[in-house]
Amino acid sequence: MLFGTIRLWPFERYRHKVPGNPLAVCIEQQCAAGVRALIDGEQIVHKRKDTANGLKAEGARRTKQVSNVIRESELTGNFELHPRLAADCLVVGYLPLSQLLLLNDARYPWFVLVPARAEMTEVFELDEADQQQLWRESARLARYLKDVCAADKINIGALGNLVPQLHVHHIARFTDDPAWPGPVWGHSAAVPYEQAVVQQRLYSVRDWFADELTGVPLTGETQCTDGSS
Repeated sequence: MLFGTIRLWPFERYRHKVPGNPLAVCIEQQCAAGVRALIDGEQIVHKRKDTANGLKAEGARRTKQVSNVIRESELTGNFELHPRLAADCLVVGYLPLSQLLLLNDARYPWFVLVPARAEMTEVFELDEADQQQLWRESARLARYLKDVCAADKINIGALGNLVPQLHVHHIARFTDDPAWPGPVWGHSAAVPYEQAVVQQRLYSVRDWFADELTGVPLTGETQCTDGSS
């Protein structure tokens, strides 16, 4: 910027020759004031440009949010959780793609991801973006089972023979669990959680996902059934 290099010539030289000359002092003050006004004006212009750019960016961000909501609504359609999953599981909350469920079997930390897409039965039926998001959610959930639940092995499977709705099981396995080393499916009847234990499990996994998880049910909506206390 050139303002800092402006010299008040010839008034500086004239002022030194005639100290205190009111005309020279007045002219110098007026020139200095003019320079300051130009600098202030330029700063105001920059500030207004920054404000305009900020408003433009905020508008773009909100437009993208609206577009995402519209897309989500279109993709979700008439999605409803299968009655069998609703009966066997407790709702943990909602990830960007999937409904996260906890199977009501206290012998295993056993979670289910259900992509909130209507009439889906296979992973390949999801669009590419949803496939990638499902994989990210699956990996994040598996990490929880490994790091927090200290699983010896993690079983991940999308069977769907009895419940055709697309859903992916994530089960923490231990060398001393009832079904080890065989599969848990069809091994024996589930043992429902006691209320205190299930609340600890739900709090743990919700804390793990933190802000990724939305739509968390109220405490009273996660009561265990089948006689558990």
